[in-house]
Amino acid sequence: MKNVLTLSSTTIERKLSDLIADVLETRTIAEARMVTLQRYGEWFDLIQGLWVGEPRTFGKVVGEQSLLLHALAPVEQSIVEAQLLFREHNPVLQVMLADPARGPLGPLDVLSRADWNRNPFRAEVNDPLGFTHVVSFQIDEGEASRDAIYMPVLARADKNFSEQEIAWLNLSRVVLQPIFAHIRKAEKLANKIEEVSRDDVELLSPVEAEVFHWMSQGKRNKEIAIILGRSPRTVEKHVQMILRKTHTETRTAAVKRV
Repeated sequence: MKNVLTLSSTTIERKLSDLIADVLETRTIAEARMVTLQRYGEWFDLIQGLWVGEPRTFGKVVGEQSLLLHALAPVEQSIVEAQLLFREHNPVLQVMLADPARGPLGPLDVLSRADWNRNPFRAEVNDPLGFTHVVSFQIDEGEASRDAIYMPVLARADKNFSEQEIAWLNLSRVVLQPIFAHIRKAEKLANKIEEVSRDDVELLSPVEAEVFHWMSQGKRNKEIAIILGRSPRTVEKHVQMILRKTHTETRTAAVKRV
């Protein structure tokens, strides 16, 4: 019997607002992924929530294996065997690799029940872990390519995902994508600033870092002033400080330096 979840529009708005607020407080993609799964786990009564990264090349196994591969330990699969099985037989993965923009999918959205019953991935992964109802989708498309895909996998054992739950997951996916993209850019900028500091360049202040970010996007001082709500003269002072700290004479040189 299909599970029916009834959520009012007010409840959905509140849950979505809470999710956005939680994710925006994170500073790295790894933290954003963890927070997102925690919220999904609470709202959808999951037995397991995983964020899967599925590399097609297996040279970097240590430290690169996904949470799914850790979860496979009880069924005594080697890491490489598990990766191969995941790559070759997970039907949802194949669809996501071909079309990263697809919404939440379960195996039966891709295969007939008969084909899914014969699928080795079901027999050797889903069934041993008790994953009878699973949906997967992408949020962090910045990491998707022909070589890898990163997606949350939400699993339950006692009830299927209702149409309303799928619609809610799809809404959260669409809303979170630009936020994840923002976090990814901010994380890369922080890493660049850290590299600069290691090269004996003075660390930029938080405001200078914001100014530098928009400089690197090609924005002029007046545009940056509007974005940050500051006067063009104040922005100009920050730019001059950035040039001094990066030991450069022009904006272009500063961006290249970092």
